[in-house]
Amino acid sequence: MMTLTEMCQELKKQLDPELESIISKLIKKGSDTNVFIAEEVKKGLVAVCQNCSEARIISVLINLTGLKASQIKTNICLCIETMIERHETKFSQVRDYDKAVYLLANYMLDGALEVRIAAKKAFGTLLAHSISRTEIEKIVHRNMNELNYSKVVSIMDKELSGQGGNSALIITQTQLSGTQKRSSLMKRTSAVREETKKANSDQSEESKDLSQLRKALDASPVDKPKAKTANKLTFFKEGAEFDLLPTFFAQAENNGNHSCWNCYINPLMFNDLEWRSRFEAVDSLTEFANRHSENLQKSKQILRFLDTFVKLMTDSNTKVSLQAINAFAPIVPLLKVPSTFTQTL
Repeated sequence: MMTLTEMCQELKKQLDPELESIISKLIKKGSDTNVFIAEEVKKGLVAVCQNCSEARIISVLINLTGLKASQIKTNICLCIETMIERHETKFSQVRDYDKAVYLLANYMLDGALEVRIAAKKAFGTLLAHSISRTEIEKIVHRNMNELNYSKVVSIMDKELSGQGGNSALIITQTQLSGTQKRSSLMKRTSAVREETKKANSDQSEESKDLSQLRKALDASPVDKPKAKTANKLTFFKEGAEFDLLPTFFAQAENNGNHSCWNCYINPLMFNDLEWRSRFEAVDSLTEFANRHSENLQKSKQILRFLDTFVKLMTDSNTKVSLQAINAFAPIVPLLKVPSTFTQTL
């Protein structure tokens, strides 16, 4: 097929004696289900119609109208459209051009959708560049019965617009429907994307509002829990203040490793003891920092102290995390925590 295309481009009308064989083989091969073969067939037919004698081509195409395959009819419409574009206003001077016009009019009433679309496209090109509507109506009326003639005229009125001899092809209803469907799909896709962005934005705003609400609740004296271990460090002896820090760290990192029998019987009691232990650890560490801030900032325990507080601030229990966040802010200046550390928080 590629060879035939190149031969037509180079030899042109020298191939006229072989046109019937060339066009017949290409038209029949155009029914192949392979997309690449079908495209090469179209290229070959276009090359034939652009370079060989139009009268002989029309004669061969009319002899092939007995074939019923829709793809064959579509390719015949393509051939006629190519010849119309090649000659434009001089197409009416081609021998048997009226037979080609009648053939297109007949295909506009075909049962196959793709055939009707191809015929209307070629007919629109004919109206736009070649023949006046009055002459076309005469040709169609001369070869068709009244019913089919009225159908063709109706198609020209509704789907092919024109004034006098200059007419243009308007998009067919089928193509318009496909375009509307694609447009509708694009609109729905855009709407889904916008809704997703809006949902993410709303979620972000809700998170900010929740954070502000938590801070407001922590600052409220009514809702602020009472510290149960406020007097734990009153019994410390001077020089032994760091002895209880490991206990506070273990209490803050309590992950529920209880061995009491009640915890196994009642899991709710087990969970309650776990978060309350961490909650009390916040008060213990805060009290320790307030009393021994100067010694703590010089101690090696300062890193573990800060690390433990960070874990408490990110605790899975909301009460523990809010209590830790509220307690950490006042002790930052006491311990002279670097600004780089607080920024990472």
